[in-house]
Amino acid sequence: LYIIGSAGLDMNGFTITCGDVNDDVTAVLMDGVHLLGTKNSLSNGAIVNCHDGVSIAEPASGARVTMVHVAKNWDDGFNINGDGNKLSQVTASENGDEGIDLKENADKSQILNSIAYANDDKGVSIGGVKNKVKFVTSYGNGDDGFYVGGANNSLLNVSSVNNPVAFDIQGFGNKIKSSHAVATSDLIPE
Repeated sequence: LYIIGSAGLDMNGFTITCGDVNDDVTAVLMDGVHLLGTKNSLSNGAIVNCHDGVSIAEPASGARVTMVHVAKNWDDGFNINGDGNKLSQVTASENGDEGIDLKENADKSQILNSIAYANDDKGVSIGGVKNKVKFVTSYGNGDDGFYVGGANNSLLNVSSVNNPVAFDIQGFGNKIKSSHAVATSDLIPE
């Protein structure tokens, strides 16, 4: 499904399913929802069994995604490109790669009041600059709870629980405030 221009879609509680879990070919060939253009919106629904659940493609900017759950997608739950996008009250679970992936060209975006859990790779990955992540929980993922490769990003009141690595901060000028990490029982010495 493509949302182009400055359009919006309220899913009204419905679910988009791209393919059966056993139908590898169908699932890999399509994404759930593509947001293209400026100031698009997507809200109130779920997207499962697609390539990426939600993809915001560059040069898209200013997209708003609210109360959307993405699960069991073959790649990322949310694959975010472009600037000034906002994800709020979203969840990403059991995806084949990252739960929420802000790419290197996703700057000045926000992730608010959201959860990433049980994804095969990172819960939240931030590659761009000047992004804000507030009140986000990342737990039980296969790799980092939060990975920050970009610069001058801000993480405030975030929680990393039961991830192999709580916070992997690679870029410079990043700030983490009022946040906490809880290790798995495997990481706690006896």
